[in-house]
Amino acid sequence: MNFYKIKTPIIKKNYTNTTSCKFKGDLEFITNEHGIILDWKISFTKVFLDQYTTQSWFEKKTVAFARREELFEELGLKQIPRPNDKNNKIIELNKEQISIVNNFINNRSKYNSTIKNVVQLLKGNNPGGQAKNPGSAELILDNNSNANVFAILFDNLCLKKTQKESRRNLFDVYSISAKEISFESFVNLNSTLKKAFEYMQVSKDPTGFKIYLEQIETYYKKHNLVVQEVEKIIKKARSKYSVNIDNTITKLPFELKDKAQFQKAHIIDVHKLKMLIIEAKQENKG
Repeated sequence: MNFYKIKTPIIKKNYTNTTSCKFKGDLEFITNEHGIILDWKISFTKVFLDQYTTQSWFEKKTVAFARREELFEELGLKQIPRPNDKNNKIIELNKEQISIVNNFINNRSKYNSTIKNVVQLLKGNNPGGQAKNPGSAELILDNNSNANVFAILFDNLCLKKTQKESRRNLFDVYSISAKEISFESFVNLNSTLKKAFEYMQVSKDPTGFKIYLEQIETYYKKHNLVVQEVEKIIKKARSKYSVNIDNTITKLPFELKDKAQFQKAHIIDVHKLKMLIIEAKQENKG
């Protein structure tokens, strides 16, 4: 199975005209030949953060609030209840602070949500751009593609996990064997992806867009289910060999400083084994 790495600029809609929260930078992601997005990372170059947060988040202690609170602690900032929907308290982050934001978002143990919710993290309220109103999307591509609802489509292309699972940092692992291609080449990986992006560029009809999203979800559902099944196979295999293999190291002609890191070592990279199984299962299912 082939892996591809794509880099494309992203920006907050109406970046030059807005006085509210805004950002711009680059999005990199890894995909396989089916157009399934395996992992992604963001590198912002500019961030104007809103210190105001929706009042109800303080009261309900939402997941979004807790995630934002953790980021603010790292930035040395405090969330402030938003007086009303139209009020903003914007802070332009310096390079060090932007680096903290990038590292936070790209660390799966800290940020385990969607790319669309990156806007939520920085704004302190719920982002626009749901399928029912695609024209209000806030995170868009900065490549003149007019794909204003890219964030919604992107999240539908990402491999789904069960509620008990979390997205792991696999970007660097997959990057090792990934071929760099253009965003245009990514769009043309298969007809389903191509038709969706073509539709995004010419139509603002929410009903039609919702239909396209449903088609994409159906198309990728079988791949997601296969990956979940493979995850279970990998987990069982690792558990079996972890228990059965003698946890000792063969005597070597030199001393190891840290023997622990060589114990129960994997003979084959798990991500490569996983992809081999996925490929075989897809071929069997036709």
